[in-house]
Amino acid sequence: MDVEVTGNAAGAGSTAGPGGLLQFQLTQLIGGILAQQDLDPGIRLALLRHLSQNPGHPEQALLAHLHDVQAPEDLPPFKDCQKPTMQTAGS
Repeated sequence: MDVEVTGNAAGAGSTAGPGGLLQFQLTQLIGGILAQQDLDPGIRLALLRHLSQNPGHPEQALLAHLHDVQAPEDLPPFKDCQKPTMQTAGS
């Protein structure tokens, strides 16, 4: 099952009309998630399945995917990313 999530693939190439900007943003977000090299294969397949079941509606696909996650234990381990610290001049 191949689903491409770039440009017009999710019907979000144009930001005109109701939901256009949101659909565009969600398409970019989902594309970024799917592009992660270390994404759990089960999560990838589930998200792709929801995208194929909701063509042109990334918001519905993401909502359906989030409904599948019943408890925090269903999620992969969170990788804590440290924010870079800012150094001031002279320190």
